[in-house]
Amino acid sequence: MKLSRLLVFASLTALCAPLLVAKCAGLHYVLSGRVTDAQSREPIAGAVAAVLVNGQQPEPWGPERYMPAVTGADGTFGSDFFFDTFSHFSRCAGDECARVPLSLSLVVSAPGHESRTYSLKGSAIPSGSGEEPIAVVVPEAALALTPHTPTF
Repeated sequence: MKLSRLLVFASLTALCAPLLVAKCAGLHYVLSGRVTDAQSREPIAGAVAAVLVNGQQPEPWGPERYMPAVTGADGTFGSDFFFDTFSHFSRCAGDECARVPLSLSLVVSAPGHESRTYSLKGSAIPSGSGEEPIAVVVPEAALALTPHTPTF
């Protein structure tokens, strides 16, 4: 009787062990940049920077969107977000954590200016272990917005 209980316990433990494994760690990105007017080179306060990320096994509703950042008086912004690395569940191994970002786009817009998109794809996107934040600094030239010219 003790042997059968031990076998049942061992079997249940073996089946449930993957469920006890820690979940996937997300990748913590810290995106920053400075938005300026392309003509005057002055900083633009109040510009909105929105982050869109497409990953392996994309979500059915499209790219993942993160909380937009708004630039301060000096035109700078900072936006940090976590990218989910969960790729699938395996009964034997538990959570598989192999999902990586395939493209990262930053859409910047400001009143009176044309919107601009800055994109990184594939290996240009920095990667990490999930333990330390991954810094992505957008070049200032990539965020110089052109003023709208009125058309009549």
